[in-house]
Amino acid sequence: KTEPFDEFEEWHLKCCHYALIVATTAEYCTIWKNFISRFRHVPSVVESTRPSVKWVTIPDITIERYGHACLNFNENAILIIGGFGNKERKHTRMNTILDVSLSDYKVTVVQPDKLPDKQEQPKWDCMYPTCTKVSDSEFVFYGGRTSPSNPVNSKPWICQINWNEANRSCAIVPVVQGPTDCSMEPAARWRHSAALISPGKILVYGGISPGLKVLGDLWMLTATKKIGSKTALSWTSISSADKTEEENVPPSSFSHSAAVHNGIMYISGGFNDSLVPLNQLWSYQLSGGWQKIRTVPVLKPRYSHTSHITSNKKLILLGGVNINYQDQPALTVVCLNTFAVSEYSLPSYNLEAPIPMMHNHISVYLEDETSLYIIGGGGNCFSFGTYFNS
Repeated sequence: KTEPFDEFEEWHLKCCHYALIVATTAEYCTIWKNFISRFRHVPSVVESTRPSVKWVTIPDITIERYGHACLNFNENAILIIGGFGNKERKHTRMNTILDVSLSDYKVTVVQPDKLPDKQEQPKWDCMYPTCTKVSDSEFVFYGGRTSPSNPVNSKPWICQINWNEANRSCAIVPVVQGPTDCSMEPAARWRHSAALISPGKILVYGGISPGLKVLGDLWMLTATKKIGSKTALSWTSISSADKTEEENVPPSSFSHSAAVHNGIMYISGGFNDSLVPLNQLWSYQLSGGWQKIRTVPVLKPRYSHTSHITSNKKLILLGGVNINYQDQPALTVVCLNTFAVSEYSLPSYNLEAPIPMMHNHISVYLEDETSLYIIGGGGNCFSFGTYFNS
């Protein structure tokens, strides 16, 4: 049985490197003219005018996976969950949780605890979930899929990390149902975004649901501590999936990126329900709703990228994919005070070294070092099989 297809990144990159040649016996017809008119030339920024960033490969550490999630618990610890990767020379969904130390680059496997009495378990070996930090030791694990027809973790899980050096573990925090109408719970999804907008409040936006339906709804997941060790979770619908009467809201999308600064969430890029990469930037505040941001110049279309906001209000967009063969996205910085855009080139590739693919990756920004750590990335390439950044 053929499964639905939802890994568009490699398809677009393949199309950017191939030409379509057509021979005719007469002048090409109106249908062909209409076809090629859809592919407008997109002007490119001359590469030589862009400043280049520097990168350094971290030796003695290899993490081969893509479509995974991560969170930065402190300046020295990154937790990596899920994704598709290389395990004992076999390509498979990854069920291991990794703790990566940025002080000595040591990788430790964190053992997830299992719930007793045949209770429903979190599905760790999934692709495109989200992990959102809610305290110094807890995070919310939500969404993902094992195949394009099988979403998992439609119920959010609160997980607690035990940082014991000898035996690190991940426990599931007992959850009670908050005041949520079951009919008002969001559809199962993956390739969505989840961001902590204020203490105990997570905004979940967009993604894909079964049937490859592209979502554009916005939800707030509220976590409230109860007496004892339990936590109450409740959903609140902020904007619906049906946008026929809503104008000032972003288009439905997946593989966009969300970043939060001072109680404002910024949504960049994404892939819409017409299968077109987006060049839009939106902000959302609990008190003011959505606002479309007009940058100068306009952003490059991109999806499957990552984003971060610095303390001096600079939005960093890293990597991604679009359908312009002349100008794939690299690194973009948006000043959130003036909305001016600066483009940076990635370093030239060393032909003797593995080529990094800047999509399906994760990244962590460290303010103190003014550095971005890029972990994983890659995809199921059409020309030469599955490729992982190492």
